[in-house]
Amino acid sequence: MINSFRVRLTAWYLAFFSLLFVLFSLFLYGVLSNALRDRLDESLRAEIDTAAGMFDDELEEETGDVTAAGRPAERREAAGSFPSPSSSLASH
Repeated sequence: MINSFRVRLTAWYLAFFSLLFVLFSLFLYGVLSNALRDRLDESLRAEIDTAAGMFDDELEEETGDVTAAGRPAERREAAGSFPSPSSSLASH
């Protein structure tokens, strides 16, 4: 009975479709993992650009290169609008 044509044909079908399923799964995994990695990389690049821009803006504000409301940062500081960063660091 084990050597019958039906059993052998069923075994071959089982082996063929199992192999086909494994190959398809590996292909699908590769495609989806690349797409996910690309989306993550793009998201991280956008976050890095945002953080770098904010860091540059904060650095310019610290050095007094930025003007607000038409007045230079040094004049706002002299007028008492906000405390000097260097004076707040010196108190610690």
